[in-house]
Amino acid sequence: MASDDVPAALSQRARDLTERAAAPRRLLEGRTIYITTEKLRVKADNGEEGRPLYQVTHYRYVDDTAIVSVVDLERGAVLNQREVPHLPVMLTAEELAQARELALAQPPVREALARYPNVTVEPLLVRVGNDRDPWFGHRVVRLLFRVDRDYLTRPIVYVDLTTRRVQIGEEAHQHD
Repeated sequence: MASDDVPAALSQRARDLTERAAAPRRLLEGRTIYITTEKLRVKADNGEEGRPLYQVTHYRYVDDTAIVSVVDLERGAVLNQREVPHLPVMLTAEELAQARELALAQPPVREALARYPNVTVEPLLVRVGNDRDPWFGHRVVRLLFRVDRDYLTRPIVYVDLTTRRVQIGEEAHQHD
């Protein structure tokens, strides 16, 4: 997803450059998704705005790692690529669609929402800081269900996008 200040064509060029540069080093190996492209505000030595640079972010599921690249489109070069474990990155529209599809495939969720023809599904990305928690290092989304301006209290649904597992109910994330 391009950010608001990066036109789609520039975002795609930056993404393509990043993905070509990452391939030899296998940074984007495995299940990896593109997150966003953002324009970086960089000052030249004289204090004026320098040439535009772009930050491209990908997310690698296998080890909960963001791959952050800085791209100079004028030179056609990737200036820097680094891996940042456990960096919170935004949820993409594709991930929300996947979480929604996984949740609605569950009969209890479908049944609970059946009487609401115009339900809106909203995501809440869950971050877990305790490395002993089973959700640590996973991409987990709590789905919120809204009808008009009101949120439903049930069903309570968590989707672990890393494992593609859906958990339903208040005890979904209760661990001993």
